[in-house]
Amino acid sequence: MLQYAVLAILLISQICSADQFSLAPDSNVIKQIVDARLIGNYHKADQLAIQIEAQYPNLTIGYALHLGTLNTRLSWDGSDTRWDKTVANTAKKLLSLCKQPQPTHIQLARSKLDCGTAYFSLSFMAGLRGNLYQAGTNGSKAIDHLENALSLDPDLLEAKLPLGMAYYYADHLPPFVKLFSALLWFIPKGQSDKSLPYIKQVINGSPLYSDSAKFVYADLLLQAQPERPEQALQILTALTEKYPENPRLHLANIAAIVMYDNPVAAKTAINKFFFYCSDEKPLFVFYGRIWQAYVALASGEQLKPATSQKILNRTTESLPAWSRDWLILTQGIILNYSGNKQQAQLKFNQVLNNTDKNNKDWISQQAMLGLRDTPSKPWVPTLD
Repeated sequence: MLQYAVLAILLISQICSADQFSLAPDSNVIKQIVDARLIGNYHKADQLAIQIEAQYPNLTIGYALHLGTLNTRLSWDGSDTRWDKTVANTAKKLLSLCKQPQPTHIQLARSKLDCGTAYFSLSFMAGLRGNLYQAGTNGSKAIDHLENALSLDPDLLEAKLPLGMAYYYADHLPPFVKLFSALLWFIPKGQSDKSLPYIKQVINGSPLYSDSAKFVYADLLLQAQPERPEQALQILTALTEKYPENPRLHLANIAAIVMYDNPVAAKTAINKFFFYCSDEKPLFVFYGRIWQAYVALASGEQLKPATSQKILNRTTESLPAWSRDWLILTQGIILNYSGNKQQAQLKFNQVLNNTDKNNKDWISQQAMLGLRDTPSKPWVPTLD
C-alpha cells in the first residue's frame, strides 16, 4: 500500500521524551498532544507543543513533540515547504539541549533519544527535498543515537518503535535500493527478527504510544504476511473506531481492506468514512470518492456520471505526490469501463512509466491488469 506508506511517518514521529527528570509540563498535556495527532488535529498539537517550548525553553520535551507534529504534516504532503524553516530551527534547538552532559545512564539514554528525534526530522526533510547526502548523513546519526539510547536503557520503549521499523525495512528492500544503502538513513543493518517483537513491546508496554505502534505493526504484518491479513485489518478497523475524526486513518483502513481483503468488503469502511468525515477538507472527501468509485466498479455497479466526471476532470498538480498515480489509475479504470479503451491505456501506461521496474506496487499491478484487458470484456478492478 504505497500511497499510505507515508502515514507510518505519522506514527514513528510520535516519539519524544515523555518523562523528564526535572521540572516538566503536566503529563496530561503531553498526552493531549499525542491524542491530537491521532485524531488529526495538528494545529492543536502544534500550539500545545509551542506553549511547552515557551514555558520550558531549556527542556527537550516541547521541541521533540513539536517536531513530531511537523513530521506528521509533512508526511501528508512532502512538497509543502511552509514548515521547512520551523523544522530546521526546532531540530537545531533540540540538538543543542540533547548534547548537554547528563549525570546518569538513564538521563543519557533520554538525551540520545532526543538527538535521534532531531536527526530523524532533519533526515526526513532532506529526503523530501531530494538531498540524499544530508538525508543519509542525518539518518545514520538518528539510527546511531536511537541504538545508543536503547543500549543504555533497554526498557526505553520509545526507541524501539523506529528501530523496529528500520530493522524490518533494512531486510526487505528491493535489490536496487540495497546498492545505495549507504545513502539511505533507514538502513543501519538488517535485524528483522527484532522488528515485529520490538513494536509489539511498545503496543503492550507503552500506554502513550501503544496506538501509534499498532498502526505500524498492522502495516508491517500486511507486508510480511499479505496472505493472512486478518489481524492487521482488525487493528486498523479498531483504530478508526477509536479515532473516527481522523480521515487519514479511515483512508488507510479502506486501502488495506481493498488491497488485502475484498473491495466489496470496503463498502462499510467507506460509509463510515463519509459518516465521520463528510465535512472534512475537500481533498480528503475527494479521496473518499475515488475509493467509492473503485469499489463500485469492483462490485459491478454503475458510477454516477457526476462522480465519474469529477474524477476524470481532476488534475494531479494540486495533489500530494504520493497520490498522483492513484488518481491516474482510477481515471484509467473509469475510462476503460466506459469503453474509452484507448484513453484508458494511455493512463495505465502513464502509471507504469512512473513506477520503478524493480519495485512494482499495488497501483502498478492494477495498471498492468488494465493493459491486459481484452476488447470483448471490460476490465474492472479485482484482487486477482
